[in-house]
Amino acid sequence: MAVMQHETTIVEAADRLSKELPGYRVEIPQGRLTATPPADGSHALSLSWLLDACRDAGSDKAGLRRVQGVGLWLNHLLDGDGDGEGEGEG
Repeated sequence: MAVMQHETTIVEAADRLSKELPGYRVEIPQGRLTATPPADGSHALSLSWLLDACRDAGSDKAGLRRVQGVGLWLNHLLDGDGDGEGEGEG
């Protein structure tokens, strides 16, 4: 009997993991598959405090908006060159 072998791509693995771990954030940063569990209550409280502080500092009057539950890629702030490309990428 012949056995067929199928190599799974990292994208296929990420899709499968997303289905098997509902609520987890599944990402492929720099070619590595990661699964992050949902934030806990203390994380939510910290974020709420930060959002309140931004509002109190005048973010509404400045036309800024605060949005929870949205992931942001801030790599361009870390590498300092402003091109959005991190070390070892691109």
